[in-house]
This record gives sequence, structure tokens and C-alpha cells, in this order.
Amino acid sequence: MKHSINELENWIRQLEIIAEPSEVNEELEKAYREAQPHIDMKGFRKGKVPLHMIKKFYGKQIESDAMSDIAADLFNKVFHSEKLSFIGEPKLVSTEKVESEYKFIFEYEIVPEFILADYHGINIDEPVHRVTDEEIEKEIEQICLQFGKLEETDQITDDLHVANTTIQEVDESGLPIIGSKTENPDIFLQSPYLAPDLKALFINLKAGDSFIHNQPAQQADQPSKRLSFTINNIKKLVPAEFNDALAETYTGGKLTLAQDLKDEIGFQLQEQWDQKSRQAMEDQIVEKMVAMNDFEAPNGVVRNVVIGMFEDVKKKYKDVPQFQTATVDQFYSEFEDSAIFRVKWEIIRSKVIENEDLKVEDFDFDPYVAEESARRKSDPEKIKEELMENQNVIATILYKKVVDVILDFAITNEVSFDDQGHYHPDGAEHHHHDHDHDEHEHHHQEEDDEVEKSK
Repeated sequence: MKHSINELENWIRQLEIIAEPSEVNEELEKAYREAQPHIDMKGFRKGKVPLHMIKKFYGKQIESDAMSDIAADLFNKVFHSEKLSFIGEPKLVSTEKVESEYKFIFEYEIVPEFILADYHGINIDEPVHRVTDEEIEKEIEQICLQFGKLEETDQITDDLHVANTTIQEVDESGLPIIGSKTENPDIFLQSPYLAPDLKALFINLKAGDSFIHNQPAQQADQPSKRLSFTINNIKKLVPAEFNDALAETYTGGKLTLAQDLKDEIGFQLQEQWDQKSRQAMEDQIVEKMVAMNDFEAPNGVVRNVVIGMFEDVKKKYKDVPQFQTATVDQFYSEFEDSAIFRVKWEIIRSKVIENEDLKVEDFDFDPYVAEESARRKSDPEKIKEELMENQNVIATILYKKVVDVILDFAITNEVSFDDQGHYHPDGAEHHHHDHDHDEHEHHHQEEDDEVEKSK
């Protein structure tokens, strides 16, 4: 077997393999013998069709399948002997017989060559929020509502009321439309899904009262509706008292004092804000690292990522006909920039892992083992063995280590979240990274499966 590697455009390489007849013919004969037991032909018992008959009638298909396997084996031999490095999937471009020899041509993409920009001392903002007593009290109010009781009442005075209502579509004169569906839902006025203008119409009404509400069209091609609401009966939600008994009930006996529950609520709220801060810093790091390292992402890998994104959209909108009949090329330009960004970040991240010699250690799995053991009530050692084989968990751990390293060197500036609890760096262009920041999910949302196939 002989081979040569040619450099094509950008990061594309071409591998040409010339195989001797003996290296191929033996495998082809083996393919025929393996197919023989499964072939059923009139005039012969199944599995007893002579090889020369199989070659005559099924030769092209069997040889085509076998040649793909032979090509893959030859590529792997060169891969190991030459210690090739590539990303994505190598592509078999052509297979042909030249005189007595066989020629296989592959194309593959290599990791772009670039000098990793210095990531020591990157300036990033650290959004900070300290949980207030007011926030804690709001959480306590919700818990008290959750364990509250419904009591019969005769009038709606605020949004802590539930109205059992008959809803009927009516015409302009107020008469019921024949064939329209009548509903009798219980409407909780504090529900976030209740339109504010509709909620306002309920206030101060009593059982037996009615009103008409013009419901806007749900979709552009649908008409608006006139709905008649009649209140059948009313109940008021009376919040439970926040005391030691409620604390014990709410926590399933883990906490027995109301003050301890209040402290725990404050801790959990602060942890949520800290996680949002961490995510905001991670996003800044990704943005800055991609901006700092200028290289061209391999087109083949980018295309594979675009295809994956397109397939995800099709699954998400499986009930929308236009998405199911669409092709990836119709949406390519919409996904391309984001795909390029993902591929570049994965390549940069791999470089940082190599540069810092980051590795996954046994103790890195301990938090995952503890959580899974508690959730599944299973043997921690057995769970650890499973997790140590889980590539998503390994990728998540390495992702965190990369970000931790860059954060350790970063210069951070404390800033505040906005009134809506969000943070956006001024003037920054944001990409949808889709990476999983939640370490408790036990999986890592792969930015780019093709890059993860790097050899």
C-alpha cells in the first residue's frame, strides 16, 4: 500500500491511497462468502447459491458495500501510521481501479493552525446582585399562597380570587353563536397567563354577573372573538400563615423552624443570582476569546453544524408544514454565522485544554456522584463508573475547567444587573451559544459534535 497527502485550499487535505490487488481482492472474496448464507435465489436452497451466481447478480452491490469498508480500513491504517489529525468526518471522494491497482481518494479537514491569543488578564464585567429582604418576602408570600385554602365568598375584591366561569362565544348582539364551544374554567386572577385587560374586568364582580370581552385573534389569519363571561361562583385564596409548622411541611421535615426556612430561601435566591452572574461572565469569555483569535473555520465542519441546527429546528417545529418541506440550503445563511462561532469556540477551547494540560481527575466526578446517588438511591461506586464513561459529563467538566482557568486570570469589574435581572455588555454582539451552563444536568450540550470527533 502506498499513500500521499496533498494540501488543498484552506484546511482541506487530500489523502490518496494506492492498494495492491491482494489487499482488496481478499476482502472482496470475504464479502461474497459472508453474503452467501443470506441470499435466496430461485432454484437454490437459501444460503447455497454458488459464488459465481452471486457475483453475477449481486456483485455490484456487494462490491460497493465492501469497498466502503475496505476504504475505511485503509484510511485507519494510514491514520495510525502517520498520526493524522483531523476534525469532522473524512470523506471518500472516489474509488477506482487503475490497471491492477486500486486507488482511494479521501478529503478531510484539519484543525486550523493559529497562535492562541494570550488570555491572561482579559477584562470582563462581573454582574453582582445582593438578595434583598423584599425578594425573600415575595418568595415567602408565594409559599404561603401555595399552601393556602380556598374559601367561598360573594365578591371579587383583588386578584387572590378564583372565579368559576361560563364562557360562551357570542355575536354582535350578544346572542350565543350556534355550534361554539361553551367552557367552564376556574380562573385564578393572579395567573400570569391572564391578560391584564381581562383581569381588570373581573374586579368587584359578584356571582351571577356577566361581561363581554373582545378576545384578539391568536393568529394573523384568524378573526377576533366576542366572548361572554358569566361568573358562577367565587372563592378567595387565603394564604397560609408562615410559621414553624409550614416550614416543616414545605421542606418535608428537613427544616422545622420558620427562620431557618427564611434563611434557606435567601441562600437559594443568592445562589440563583450567582449562577446568572457566572453565566454572564462565561458568555463574555466566549465572545472575547472568539474575537481575539482570528482564523477561518473549516467549511465542512461548519456545514455539518448548520445541518444539525436545521434538524433541531425541524424537530422543534414539527407541526409547522413549511419547516418539514424546507431544505437546509434555504436556511443556511441564517445559521451560518452562529455555526462558525460555535466551531471556532470549540477549536479555541481545545487549544486551551492542550495549552493548560487540563485533564479530568477522579475527584472531578464527586459532585455528580453525590447528586446522582441521592437522586437514584444507588451505589455511589457503580454510579461513578457510569459517569466516568459518560462523554457528556467529561465534556462538561472540561468546559468548566477551561472557563475557570480564564476566569482565574481575568480582570473583573463589578457591575449591576438591570431592572429585569439581565446583563448585556454595552455594544456586544451576542451569539446563541447553546452550551449548557447547568452543572446539575449531568450532560453537556455539545457546541459542535463534529469538532468533538477530532482525532
